[in-house]
Amino acid sequence: MFNTNRDVDSFAIPEQLRVDQLSFDGHSVTVHASTSDPAARCPLCARLSRRIYGCYVRTLADLPWCGAAVRLRIRVHKFFCDEPTCERRIFAERLDDVARVYARGTDCQRGALEWIAFALGGEAGARLARELGLLVSPDTLLNRIREAPFAEAEEPGRAVEGDPPAAPGRRQGQGYLRMDRGQS
Repeated sequence: MFNTNRDVDSFAIPEQLRVDQLSFDGHSVTVHASTSDPAARCPLCARLSRRIYGCYVRTLADLPWCGAAVRLRIRVHKFFCDEPTCERRIFAERLDDVARVYARGTDCQRGALEWIAFALGGEAGARLARELGLLVSPDTLLNRIREAPFAEAEEPGRAVEGDPPAAPGRRQGQGYLRMDRGQS
């Protein structure tokens, strides 16, 4: 989820990227970057490839900076997979430290939107996000809640009645009900 640490590392550019240029058009900041790895692993067979097929520009939305929208325009390489048994002949390098495959926003932006979605829900979360400079619909926030991984539910316990040991603020003889998670 979203990193709430406010140290210098949370503002660092991932090692995988090299910033080539910054531009500001009055409303948004665009970070032009490229990957610095000369090779990449095929996502199917995991074979390392250095043979470049070409490149393309991937655009990702990031967290706003001083109220201005931030866009990352990353030049990503495509590689040939030279493994004869692999089904994939051409693949694009993955931006594991930056964004998920096919995502249009960074992992940092996704984490922030998850926090907002869980705290406020759809409509109120979208209004707050808009004030913070994140353009998102209420439906997208609700989808973030639906897609979030949840911890496994524990098995239900059984109710046990009894008198607890005398505790501060309690009188002896006050009954209580607790849930035991032990074996029956």
